[in-house]
Amino acid sequence: AVAGPSPPPSLLLGRGRALGELGGGTQASQRLLAYSDALFSIIATVMILPVAHTKIQPDQELKESVQQLLATRIAVYLMTFLIVTVAWAAHVRLFQVIELIDDVLALLNLACMMLITFLPYTFSLMASFPDVPFGIFMFSSCTVVIGFIQVEW
Repeated sequence: AVAGPSPPPSLLLGRGRALGELGGGTQASQRLLAYSDALFSIIATVMILPVAHTKIQPDQELKESVQQLLATRIAVYLMTFLIVTVAWAAHVRLFQVIELIDDVLALLNLACMMLITFLPYTFSLMASFPDVPFGIFMFSSCTVVIGFIQVEW
């Protein structure tokens, strides 16, 4: 007996499974990718707000205020923007090979997006209270869990 043709490699689902291994509940990945891209765009825009809303006291010299701003908020913003950009690039590369998704992959993606949308808040904590370790802990925890979720894909 001759076996039927195997699915093309481009029809891979999350976790390296082929289309025939899942049964039902699969869908095209374009909508999830578009939703994720929209979230990444919004996150990149929102992240600059703590920097843009920095209050400069009237009794401070401009040079002193700018130095303080550069030392904390802008540095943290650049670091966070870089991490979000790397997460977006990894997400794009992942979905170049995944054309169909199942419920598990959709939930993993949503969990990852939820944590990435939380990054601006952790960024705000780090920028507003640079000497308090809680903001750094929250930010680091989010980035580690995001990395773990992306490895699970």
